[in-house]
Amino acid sequence: MDSNMPTAHRPRNEAVVPIPVEARDEGAPGARTGQVGHAAAGTRLQEQWLTDNQVALQSSNAFVERHGLPLSRYRNF
Repeated sequence: MDSNMPTAHRPRNEAVVPIPVEARDEGAPGARTGQVGHAAAGTRLQEQWLTDNQVALQSSNAFVERHGLPLSRYRNF
C-alpha cells in the first residue's frame, strides 16, 4: 500500500450513527446530547407509530381473540 494514500477511517470523535433532527432539538448539554436525544426521539417516534397503527393493532388483537393464534397447532411448547 502506498504510504501517500489517505486511509479510510472515521475520526474517533465522529458519531457512528447520525443524531436525528428531533434529537438535536432536545437541548441536552455536552457529550450526552446524542444519548439523551436518541432516547427522546425514539420515544416520540414509538408513540407516533402506536398512534398511527392503533386501528391495525386492535384489528389484529380482535382476530386472535376470535380465532386463536395462527398456526398454534404446530407449536411444540
